Amino acid sequence: MGKRGPKKTPTATLKLRGSWRANQRGSEPQLTSERPRRPKWLIGRARTEWEILVPELLAARLLSKVDRIELALLCRRYADYLDALDIVEAEGMMMETTNGNWIQHPAVGIMNQAWRDVIKLGANFGLSPADRASLTVTEPAKKPEAKSKFFNGA
Repeated sequence: MGKRGPKKTPTATLKLRGSWRANQRGSEPQLTSERPRRPKWLIGRARTEWEILVPELLAARLLSKVDRIELALLCRRYADYLDALDIVEAEGMMMETTNGNWIQHPAVGIMNQAWRDVIKLGANFGLSPADRASLTVTEPAKKPEAKSKFFNGA
């Protein structure tokens, strides 16, 4: 059985929002923001999306090496959406069967499911407008110099 209730908001997101709850967390693993290696199987449109997203997520300090697979899946599903969209635009949303009946083109279903997956995965990285609206970017805290604790700012 899965855990109940909504997922916890990551501490990094709480800190960006300026929430006091970020200081209350102690057991959450703290990962460094590092550029993950692009998987070799990520090609074409998915690779292009990877190259767009990674610098942006790194700049916002929302990406670490362990996010590699989830980000790759996001990029792959977005590429699937674009491929299905190309088919729908070329062939239309409906198609005629051999019996003369009209049905929804299979690419429409693929396109819709890929888009739902993109929305779900993108929310984990703060890519939806609602997620971004709740973030407040602040400068990282500067560590005081070692001698300041002896000279008290003098």
